Amino acid sequence: MKPLIKDMSQDKQSLIDIIKKTNNLQEGVFANINNDLNDHFRLEYPPMIGMAYAYARRTAAAGLFLQGIFSRADYMQASKIFKCMQLQTEHTIEFQEEASDQANKLLYSYDKRLTRRIISLITTLVEFNQTPEQYNGKTHLPYELIIACLQKTLNQNTPSDTKQEISKLFKKLHTLLEQDKKVEDDFHFYYLSGCNVELPVEIKNIMNRLSELTGKTPERIFRDNFDGLKDSVDDVD
Repeated sequence: MKPLIKDMSQDKQSLIDIIKKTNNLQEGVFANINNDLNDHFRLEYPPMIGMAYAYARRTAAAGLFLQGIFSRADYMQASKIFKCMQLQTEHTIEFQEEASDQANKLLYSYDKRLTRRIISLITTLVEFNQTPEQYNGKTHLPYELIIACLQKTLNQNTPSDTKQEISKLFKKLHTLLEQDKKVEDDFHFYYLSGCNVELPVEIKNIMNRLSELTGKTPERIFRDNFDGLKDSVDDVD
């Protein structure tokens, strides 16, 4: 069976090089990103660009869901593509980080308010069905209103509160892993070797909340802290 994406690893293009900004829709930036990705991405691009595309498309779909433009089914289609891309490319920390960085640079080029922390918040809220009531309106919400709500959500915690929450999350994670040796082994296998194992939902939620608070990918969080899972409050911003 041929892979979905052809291996052209020597091609040094990045996602931002191939996605042209040709849409200017009244629905706003998420709609522009989504349509530009659909218009300019091709399966023939190398795996890195394919994975970066999947990261960017998932974020755009999550944003459109928050606006009430996409349904849950529409978002889950983008999430499914993202997970398929992960299975068909590399699951190494370095590869996934580079793909995530390429996607973040593309999104940031559309709107400087789309920082790593905002992007992480968007996908966490939607992927884990944690969207507050104000995002679940039956009518389409303006892009600017969604961005304002997301920024307000991030700004609700002071730096001190954020550091305390990060510390508590690491302690909780450490406790959960200590309680179950198999879960601890699966956790390490998942992030170290890319084994396709199912982690408990609580652990996934902790890792994604840490990602939201720090602006780092879950893979980067693991790499920085897996040796004893020491509390880490560095690089919060």
